[in-house]
Amino acid sequence: MRSNIQIDPDLARAHLREIISDIQASSDQCEWFIASDKLISVLNIRKEEYYRTLYSLRNSEFNPATYRGFHETDGFYLCRLLEILLKIEDIEGEFLRGGIFFSEPMLGKLRESTKTALNDWLLAHRLDRDLLILLASATLKFDDAFDTYLEDKFSMDTLLNRVIENFIELHTIEPYFGCEKYLKKYLRDQIQYKKISFVSILEEFKDRYYYEIYRKTRQKKSKKGKKLSREVIELLKFFELDESTNRKTLKVRYNELLKIYHPDINKSGLEKTKIIIQNYKKLHALLEH
Repeated sequence: MRSNIQIDPDLARAHLREIISDIQASSDQCEWFIASDKLISVLNIRKEEYYRTLYSLRNSEFNPATYRGFHETDGFYLCRLLEILLKIEDIEGEFLRGGIFFSEPMLGKLRESTKTALNDWLLAHRLDRDLLILLASATLKFDDAFDTYLEDKFSMDTLLNRVIENFIELHTIEPYFGCEKYLKKYLRDQIQYKKISFVSILEEFKDRYYYEIYRKTRQKKSKKGKKLSREVIELLKFFELDESTNRKTLKVRYNELLKIYHPDINKSGLEKTKIIIQNYKKLHALLEH
């Protein structure tokens, strides 16, 4: 839907800056609220025009009937509303640079940056052979020794701080309104609940270190049941899931990815969404339970 309001581009930009400033003033670690009455006042439009445009955004996930305004969790729809009323494109980008809202595609980039940062750290790390050999001798299990070694040598806090600092610098985000704490909590939650999976990265370096110490390939424990096919392994890798995945876990991950790449949220996500749906159907059929 397009608004019938005619607005000077410079005035529209001024309205947008005022709205962002109001949100920044109330933002606490990216938690905020802006009332509809405030938006109507800043935009200087009739209530009828505001609510007509707002209701045009209604869908199965967004019902504005009970809305008195917008919270940070409604940021996507606030951006869509303002794009229509102000006739300004990429308001999500303006909110991002203002440090008040991070869309799913941007959070997806942050998650990928976190995995890349861990991989880069491991590539640059100089193995302390003596320590790892000592730990392996003490535990008699190389997997346990590797985990203890990482705990001694690696700081997740330092890694996350660096990832967030680079992310803020890359996207010229204003860091004064609590976004650093918000992003760090977000990443920690993603890691804790395995939405960011380090399994494949850690397995690769576990194999490397084992070979460097013992000069032979690490023998992995064979799991009961039939061996997974190459197709299943590739599909699990696509969804960032491990070999213990079942159909229920797959469906949860599938829904998460759809939310990230859905064309209504991610303008360039149509092709990715098609691939996600195709791969989900394949893997769902191949899993036994």
